Amino acid sequence: MTGTYEKPQTDARSLSQDEQEALRIRGVELVLEGQSKAAVAKELGVGRRQVHRWMERYDEGGWEALSKRRRGRSLGSQVVLSAQQQQRLITMIKNNRPDELGIPGSQWTYEAARDLIEREYGWRPARTTAGHYLRLWGFPRTY
Repeated sequence: MTGTYEKPQTDARSLSQDEQEALRIRGVELVLEGQSKAAVAKELGVGRRQVHRWMERYDEGGWEALSKRRRGRSLGSQVVLSAQQQQRLITMIKNNRPDELGIPGSQWTYEAARDLIEREYGWRPARTTAGHYLRLWGFPRTY
């Protein structure tokens, strides 16, 4: 019977990013070797539409387009502080130790950055948000 939908055997979203990348590459290789998208989908346990998307990505960007990518929101999206406020904080952090600015501690930490943001702008970010800002500003992950 043609045109019937066959449910994928596994949910590829549960695979690691490396496994997903390998699956995409193998799928495209099989199509390029002459197998139909439907046959590849069945062999790999994914939906036919997914194989079609892989081929579109490959056609537009080659093998590089199949590689794993950063997940989640892009760094810098949904920031609360304006660019001017951020630049002011960056300058303060680069040019001073926390204790020089009246904040406890001799090294910059997530907590010290949170204290500075709260003191300067009346908003205390979550620890993860402070870490997000510090990474966005190019500071090392050791904070």
